[in-house]
Amino acid sequence: MLWTDTLKALIQHRLARRGYTFVNIERMEALMADKMEDVIRLFSKSEEFLFPPNDMRARLIALLQGTSVLEGLFLLKYLYISMNVEGDICEFGVAQGATSALLANELLSTNRHIWLFDSFAGLPEPTAEDELADTRDWTGRMSSPRNQVEKRLCMVDFPRNRTHIIAGFFPESARNNAPNQICFAYVDFDLYRSIRDALRFIDARMTSGGIIVVDDYGPPQFPGVRKAVHEFISCYNFDIWIPDCEKFVVLSKRSDGRD
Repeated sequence: MLWTDTLKALIQHRLARRGYTFVNIERMEALMADKMEDVIRLFSKSEEFLFPPNDMRARLIALLQGTSVLEGLFLLKYLYISMNVEGDICEFGVAQGATSALLANELLSTNRHIWLFDSFAGLPEPTAEDELADTRDWTGRMSSPRNQVEKRLCMVDFPRNRTHIIAGFFPESARNNAPNQICFAYVDFDLYRSIRDALRFIDARMTSGGIIVVDDYGPPQFPGVRKAVHEFISCYNFDIWIPDCEKFVVLSKRSDGRD
């Protein structure tokens, strides 16, 4: 027996005495997906979360990070509503790509493209409008490598020719990399200026009936989110409502707006 096998056996023995055990990551993901199927089936009893059958959905929701099951289902709800109009799907602030994969998986049977905007270098410098109570230096925090996002998209086998990963700080990164038309956008940029710029960018490319979901609207950690959203809806033709989940605000472009 190799020394690594001996060490593993010893650790397993010690953990077992305390009621713990090793579980293979793939097996754990499978167990989580099985349990998630039951949760999704429960929610699907409400027409609000009645989606087309999809074999990967439960696993992808189980793998979400920082996004609850209910929030994941709300994202899918508004994604499907938005696909009544023409346009591509965008995510602003993709982190490890868990939400990106969830959205992409639902687009496989369509011809729509997914556009993913992230600096992959963490947050930009906050501004005075962010009014952060936490005075730590936020610049560069929350960075994730691009290859994690690519791996997540490979998991759902989303076509490369319909995938656009735009690296760099927004909006400079989008000057030569932008969809012509957007029907759905998920904005998770955390800070005031980035969210303000993203909302204006989306409006210029969104027709009536399109939907924007903005994250971190409710929690007090990033007050600049709420400020950016309120300034935007005071100047642009969007309806606003807050779904029954902790963090989201939903913006829907009105038909009396400029397309």
